[in-house]
Amino acid sequence: MTGQDGTVYAIGGNNGTRLLATVWAYTPSEDRWISAPPLATPRDGLAAAADSSGRLYAIGGSGLTGGSNQATALASVERYDPAIGSWSAIASLSVARHDLAAAATADGRIYAIGGITQTSSPTSVVEVYDPALDRWTAVRPLPTPRYGAAAVRGSDGRIYLIGGHDGSGPMASVLAYDPTRDSWSTVAPLQTARFNLAAAVGADGRIYAIGGRTSTGAVSTVEVYTPTTGTWTFARSMPTARYALGVATSLDGRLYTIGGSLSPIQVTNVVEVYTP
Repeated sequence: MTGQDGTVYAIGGNNGTRLLATVWAYTPSEDRWISAPPLATPRDGLAAAADSSGRLYAIGGSGLTGGSNQATALASVERYDPAIGSWSAIASLSVARHDLAAAATADGRIYAIGGITQTSSPTSVVEVYDPALDRWTAVRPLPTPRYGAAAVRGSDGRIYLIGGHDGSGPMASVLAYDPTRDSWSTVAPLQTARFNLAAAVGADGRIYAIGGRTSTGAVSTVEVYTPTTGTWTFARSMPTARYALGVATSLDGRLYTIGGSLSPIQVTNVVEVYTP
């Protein structure tokens, strides 16, 4: 995720052996990572978004609760204010979940979409957070449950939900949500069905679907969606195939792909940058 000042943030996750509360901040102009204030709750499979004021949100995920050694879906949400330099707890989700997606609309509202609940089932629940009221409210659910999808706000103001897993297998379908109508519609599908992928919007308004996991493992595939034509095309693949990665668009339009998993037993700290 990218802050208003151009700083790229990597939030939480896991290092292959334990859940992480660590937060790293990257300055593209200096090519340098520094440690930022950590989360209060270590969590993996969280969603992250930024509101119109530049505050960052760490939403849900998988974590340890009540002294248990078994990770479970979290409802808790933390917010980071770069001006203060600290995280604080805000209103929790109504439905605890991990492997969810999140995106912010232009007015600063945050949408938490799909995921896996405490029953280990994919959900179609969608909730929207109003920063002014500190409240989550249910809105139109997904047409079908899914987890491991990626979400971005397109240049047309709609939220695009890309790929995912419905409990039976990786999905190629892509949905678009219109906040003004509270409605979901189907747009052109990916050419490669996958989940645990990352997505970002380029400086030209095109949407990038990056990496992810298919039925056979990690992929390096990158597809680009042009909203004006409604079509997906292939772009140059990442050098490193991975899933559960992060991606951020820098102020100069470059895309940074951050960390991820090479396999179920191997994570990576590799960072690669793409110049469109």
